[in-house]
Amino acid sequence: MQDLAVGHYRTFIVAAEALHSIGEEMTSVDKHLENLISEIPQLTSGCNEFVESGYQILDKRNLNQMLLTNHSIILDLLEIPQLMDVCAERQL
Repeated sequence: MQDLAVGHYRTFIVAAEALHSIGEEMTSVDKHLENLISEIPQLTSGCNEFVESGYQILDKRNLNQMLLTNHSIILDLLEIPQLMDVCAERQL
């Protein structure tokens, strides 16, 4: 057993160094994951604000679309006072 250990000494050293390196990398990954987890509530809040502003924009778009659809009717209604003035001046 001792001969095997001595014969593969360098392999054991490389394996130990690799294990140490993997441990450091796992610690780094753990820290990054903790940072990510701590930022998730802020991301969720930002997404909710984005969705809310999207709904507001959609509401405004729908109002503009309705205004455009009824444009000629609204224009006719707005011209009525002027037409009434003309009729009154001409006594029609």
